[in-house]
This record gives sequence, C-alpha cells and structure tokens, in this order.
Amino acid sequence: MPYSAEISRANPACILFLLDQSGSMNEQFALPGDPPIPKAKGVADAINRLIAELILTCMEGETVLDRIHLGVVTYGGDQASLPQGFPMLRALSEVAANPLRIETRTMEVYDGAGGTVRKETRFPLWFEPQASGATPMCHALAMARSLIEPWSASHPDSFPPVIFNITDGAATDGDPLQGMKSLQACGTQDGQALSINILLADGRGGATIFPTSAGNFPEGPLRSLVEGASVLPEVMRRRAASRHEIDIPEGARGVVLNAHLVDVVKLLDIGSRAVNA
Repeated sequence: MPYSAEISRANPACILFLLDQSGSMNEQFALPGDPPIPKAKGVADAINRLIAELILTCMEGETVLDRIHLGVVTYGGDQASLPQGFPMLRALSEVAANPLRIETRTMEVYDGAGGTVRKETRFPLWFEPQASGATPMCHALAMARSLIEPWSASHPDSFPPVIFNITDGAATDGDPLQGMKSLQACGTQDGQALSINILLADGRGGATIFPTSAGNFPEGPLRSLVEGASVLPEVMRRRAASRHEIDIPEGARGVVLNAHLVDVVKLLDIGSRAVNA
C-alpha cells in the first residue's frame, strides 16, 4: 500500500518548504475580527510554530530523534536561494539546535480549567519574513529538485518527500507545471513525492479547498497550481477528518486557492503531521 512507510530514524520523513518572498508578500491578510498581518509574517510564524511542534513530537527525554529532515527554499527578486540555517536538507536535531534567534512573545495558553491565560512564551525563529521583487517559482522548483532527488535516492524505504509551495501569485519565470511534475518523480519505493500548493488570499471571496479536478479552471497560473498538486493520499485525508473535521473526497488534490492564514495552518498540519502520526 503506497504512502504507508513507517517513519523512524532509519527511514526518516522529508519536508521541504518553498516560500514566496516576492514584493506582494508585504500585502496583508484580511482576517475578519483580527488585526491584519503581512502575508510574509503570517507564513513565517506558521512555519516556525510547525517546526517547534515537530521537534516536540520527536523528542525522547531531552533528545530530538531524527525522524524528519527539513529544508527551505525561498524565492523572490530574480532568483531562488537557500536561506540562512538551511544550506541543505537538515536532520531535525540540527534544526532544533540552531534557531536563528529566540523571541519572547505573549500568547494565549490553556489554563488547565477550561479557559486561557496570557503568558510570556519563548518562540524560536528558524525563518524570518522577507518580501521584494518578482516571483521566480520555476527556479525554486528546480532548486527543490536538486535537494529532493539525492535525498530520495539515499532513502528508498522512507515515506516520500512532502513539498509545500506557498505563494500569493503567478510565477514570473515561466509555467511551473512541469517543475512540479518533475518534483513528484523524485519519490521513494513508497510512492511519488507529494507536491502541495497554497495560494494565499487576495482578500476577495472564499477559499477553494482540495479540488478534485483542474477542469473548472481556465488555462493559466491557477490551473497550473491545481494540475501540479498531488492527489492527497489516504493518510492525509484521515488526518484532515480527525484533526480538522474536513471531509476530503478521494482524488482531491493538495491545493488551496485564496487561502487565509487559518487555511495555511491547517494544510501544513495535514501535510506534515500525517507523516509523523
């Protein structure tokens, strides 16, 4: 059965983030009832929080078990790059030991009696928001393949790599569809690599979540994001149902269009924590 490999230190999972850092990422999420927040900052916070949660779930006593390898590719201006702290795919223990810095933030936490209290909390940062220039997504996909292909070849018994592409616009260096298909070919014996696309909200309309077909979308950037997204495996559909009460039909693709921050958080959880279940 595909996408059923057990995650262990001998056969770790691999999660790679492709993050749009173009100038439009300075625009703000329109969040009803909450203060607006720049897209770049909202995405950075979501990823930093997810990394911290993954580290906690892989701890045994004081030791971080290397059950996951992580990577980040950023793209903005006229090129893609590997940001500080992620010169390559890194084992989780290395990531845990090397945050860029640690902030103290005031957050709502559970009080043990059915409510919440505000408490100062240490918040590690592995990734910081930036935004400028164009959207060289095709370059980012090619760089992602250069990381994923050798990893997959050296971990043939592992769960296939999961690649999140988070953007708020169309690629400015070509059609990314073939780059996404090329990434999916870098799988393991357990299945093709999984390509998950998140198109951030422009403030108009509701999100289109997990479409089963690209046929309803006209030729162009939106259709490429849908066609280039992998069909979600059963393990991720179960995670969506159990954790978020989202019923994802069989054949649905891993793509959310016009996503708000809450959609980003949910999809990151569905796509990354399912392989760590």
